[in-house]
Amino acid sequence: MAVTVDRLSRIVIISGISLHKYDAHKKLIYDYVQGAFTKPPVHEDVLKIAEYIDNKDDDMPLVWEFENGTLIGAFFWEDTYYLTGYVMGADQIKLLTYLEVISGILTGNYIFQKDILFHQNVSVDEKESSTQDMLFADANIVNHHTFQDETELLSAVENGDKDTVHEFLEKGFIQTFRRTSPDMMTHYRNVAISSIALASRAAIKGGVPPQMAYDFANTMTKQVDKIPSLSQMYAWICSVFNKYTQMVIDEKDTEVPNGITDQCRQYVIAHYKEKISVKDIADYIGKSPNYVSKVFKESTGMSLTDYINNEKINAAKNILKYSDLDVSAVSNFLSFSSQAYFGKVFKELTGITPKKYKDTNRVKELSFENSIK
Repeated sequence: MAVTVDRLSRIVIISGISLHKYDAHKKLIYDYVQGAFTKPPVHEDVLKIAEYIDNKDDDMPLVWEFENGTLIGAFFWEDTYYLTGYVMGADQIKLLTYLEVISGILTGNYIFQKDILFHQNVSVDEKESSTQDMLFADANIVNHHTFQDETELLSAVENGDKDTVHEFLEKGFIQTFRRTSPDMMTHYRNVAISSIALASRAAIKGGVPPQMAYDFANTMTKQVDKIPSLSQMYAWICSVFNKYTQMVIDEKDTEVPNGITDQCRQYVIAHYKEKISVKDIADYIGKSPNYVSKVFKESTGMSLTDYINNEKINAAKNILKYSDLDVSAVSNFLSFSSQAYFGKVFKELTGITPKKYKDTNRVKELSFENSIK
């Protein structure tokens, strides 16, 4: 049970949604609220929801909507009620993703969001594998991605199929999430949280160590509210899928996982925006810089400094390709000591300058500002 508690607590931290465990007498017996700020249900609501659950014929997770538009996710398992804190209605996709993951951790059965909706009398088109969200349907929004589309993208992440992931992103997959809020920035923050949860799970299935996937998810989740523009948010979400795909590729390329090598990668992935030195990583691991560098080189055939630069330049390529940030802004974002040094490293690894890369590879037809007009 300790392992389950630890895994539940991690998901709580990553998602920002709390979880509250009640016994068969509706008495609170455990809170999973580390890092989360959603309020727990009041006693009257607990009794109301528990009564409804008791009259159900199945153990499918439930989304309970209140008159003021807030939601609670809930399900009953092994004589125990699990209820989330109150969540605003605009975060329904995030809540559904959360329930899907939590259910898998507790029961070992992965229940898809469409099945949760179906059991709540929300229309599900099995032919298209798509769901019609009755609470937030918007007649003006069309071309939502299907459940099959989502499955194919996550399968590509799981298999380290970078070309397929890029194809989905360049076709505008991020823009086909069902609208979750009238405010576009709020909507795409919700999409970002969902993307982190979905991509991290796919990466773990693809062989990425859970600790590494969770730590990266935690780092990325903390950044969501700090992203200032829609264009940068779009590029950032694309980078989530690309980064998790690369993590799968890196794991597949390492036939014999090395503990120190994994920790080096984990540190770089979590701190790629910061200025990183070999000493920083060695201090994190608790070994000498020379020893860490030697082990990493023997394990990967690449120096640790080269790996750091590769990760930063891969991130720079994503940003240059999918956002409107200029070269100077990207250099500052990734904490290079100067734009000149950034340009030097970029050209050494790609063969062209950052500006030429942006001019050549910018996905102009997906210019975010134009796509939402």
